[in-house]
Amino acid sequence: GGHRRGKACRVCMARMLSRVCLQGLRTPFAPSLLLRPLSTRTAASHTIPAAAQLVTGPEMLLRKRPRFGLMASAEEVLDLVERYRPLYEFSDLTAAFYRVCQLSKGRRAFDVMVEHPRFAELVVALRVPSGWRREELAAVWRGANYIQLHDPELHAVLHAVALKKVAKFTAREMANIFTGIKLIAPEDAVLHYRLARRATGLAPMLSPKEIVSILYTVPRIKRSENDNVPGLIDALCAAGTAQPALFGAQEVSSALNAAVMLKLEHPSPLVEAMQTRLPSVLLDMGPRDLRITLRALQFFEDSLDSPLIKRVLAEIEFKSSRWGKSESQMNSDFEL
Repeated sequence: GGHRRGKACRVCMARMLSRVCLQGLRTPFAPSLLLRPLSTRTAASHTIPAAAQLVTGPEMLLRKRPRFGLMASAEEVLDLVERYRPLYEFSDLTAAFYRVCQLSKGRRAFDVMVEHPRFAELVVALRVPSGWRREELAAVWRGANYIQLHDPELHAVLHAVALKKVAKFTAREMANIFTGIKLIAPEDAVLHYRLARRATGLAPMLSPKEIVSILYTVPRIKRSENDNVPGLIDALCAAGTAQPALFGAQEVSSALNAAVMLKLEHPSPLVEAMQTRLPSVLLDMGPRDLRITLRALQFFEDSLDSPLIKRVLAEIEFKSSRWGKSESQMNSDFEL
C-alpha cells in the first residue's frame, strides 16, 4: 500500500512540476492565442489585444505554427515574421508569403514592396532550391500570381521544383499551378506538357471552380507536336458535364465564357449542361456575370430570341436599375 501511495505521489509531483514549468515560460499577461494548437484555435482567437499576441521564444517552441490566415493585414504578418524569424520553419515562411499576397491581391508587386519593404526580405528567403513540399510550391506559385511578382530567381526555383513534383500534384495543387503558368513558366513546353497530362488524369476529381480555372489557362499552354491539349479539354468538359448541379452562378458564367474562348464545337455537352443549369442560378448572378453569360449565349444560341436569352435580358434590365445604371449604358456594355 505504501509503495502505491509513494508512486502516486511521485506522479502527482511530476505533473505539478510540469505545470509550474509551463507557467514559468508564459508571459505575465496571457499565452498568445495565435499560436495555440490547431484543435483549440477559432476565428475569434484573433480578436485579442495586440499586447497579448507577444510570446517568449520558449513559448513559441512549445506550440504549433502561427495562423497567418487569421491576420487582417500584411503588416501583422511581417511583424510576426520579423519577431520570430530564427524560430520559423520554411513552411511558415511560405505561409506568410501567401497571406501577404492574398491580402494584396490585385495590386502590383512593386507597390506592395514599396508599402511593405520587409516583404522583399521574405521573397529572398524563398529563393532556395531545396526543402519544398508540393503544397508550399502551389501556395507560393498562386501568391506570386496574385500580385504578378516578377522575380527571375524565385521563378527559376519554382519552375525547377514544379518539374520534379508535377507527377504527384493533387487536384487543388494542379489548379493553383495552372493559374500562374503565364507568369512563371510561359515558354516551357515540357512543363506544360507534363501539367496537361497530369491534369487530364485528375479531371474527374476537380471542383467546378478548378475546372473553370484550368479551362481559362488552356489557351496559354505552349503547344508542341505531341501535346495532349485536346485530350485535356475533353477531360475537363466531361468532368464539368458530369456534375452540373455543383456549378454556382459564377462557375456557370465562367464555364460558358471559357467555352467561347476555346471555340468549342456546337452543340457542346459542356455548354448544354451549363445552359440547363443556368435557370437555377440566374438570380444569383451579378451584372458582370450576366454580361458574360449573355455574350456566350449569343455566341452559341441559334436564335437571339431564344427563351433563355430573353430571361437573361430581363434579369439584366432588372439588376441594371437596382445598381443605378441606365438602360442605354447597359446596352452599350452588351454590344458584341
